[in-house]
Amino acid sequence: MAEPVSLAELKAFARIDHDNDDTLVASLGIAAREFVETATGRTLVDAETPERAKIAIKALATHWYEFREPALVGGVSEVPFHVRRLINQLHDWSALATLDELS
Repeated sequence: MAEPVSLAELKAFARIDHDNDDTLVASLGIAAREFVETATGRTLVDAETPERAKIAIKALATHWYEFREPALVGGVSEVPFHVRRLINQLHDWSALATLDELS
């Protein structure tokens, strides 16, 4: 099973330059992919994955890596706005193909 975002890509996006947390980062990447799959109703493993989905996975995994506490003092840590917007755009992949052709 090939993940749409590799460990190296996750680490580069999160600016992690050590190997100490590789297991954690890989796990967060899988969890982020599962989150995006659940939110969109689409399977991303072993499929051609839109760049928006890859960015959403990387951004969400990075967010979870940086904010590992279950709740922040003064509020709850939510899924970042830009990740939610990317996921919303992934609901209709046929529209994405049209948009990608226009760009």
